[in-house]
Amino acid sequence: YYRVVAEHPNQSTKNMILMDAHQAAEKTEQFIFVDKLLASLAIRVPEIYYIHDEQNYLLLEDLGNIQLLEVLNEQNVNQFYSNALNTLATMQVNAANIDISKALPTFDIVHMSSEVQLFHDWFLTKHLKLDLDKASQKMLQNTFDQLLQTIESFPKTLIHRDYHSRNLMVINQNELGVIDFQDAMYGPRAYDVVSLLKDCYIVWDE
Repeated sequence: YYRVVAEHPNQSTKNMILMDAHQAAEKTEQFIFVDKLLASLAIRVPEIYYIHDEQNYLLLEDLGNIQLLEVLNEQNVNQFYSNALNTLATMQVNAANIDISKALPTFDIVHMSSEVQLFHDWFLTKHLKLDLDKASQKMLQNTFDQLLQTIESFPKTLIHRDYHSRNLMVINQNELGVIDFQDAMYGPRAYDVVSLLKDCYIVWDE
């Protein structure tokens, strides 16, 4: 991503964001699709000004420099988190009128299984260098199976999948813009709420 400063005679200077995705064609298509989908659901996302199909360059609206993470404090956290949760509620309520399961990939058991496997491969094996015995492996797998079956039973909706303080931009003091949504899916309704409240970048007491 690059910030572009455009100057034109007799017009005010305008900032835009240049998105260079020439090495990720499939993500570009997904970004465009989800951007338009979220905009149709009354979510504040960057407007797409121009798409260069062959090179996968996009010119986007500049939502500014201020990530929510940068301004959160004990005095404003309730207001900003209320805004963030209201944004999610708007997205989910408005998405109820669309068959999201046909529009986006489903966060199902198969997909969840591949993600929890990352815990084993990267945290236990790679980071902690643990070599689990068969009994421990079976216990871990049984735990995963129970968790995934429970999650699979949750009501489903449109999920952002990266809804946290670094992907929410503060606009006009307290309005929130949403970015980094290209991995959106059809999945458990509580997913984004947990991403926000159990944010890996900032911790609050219960």
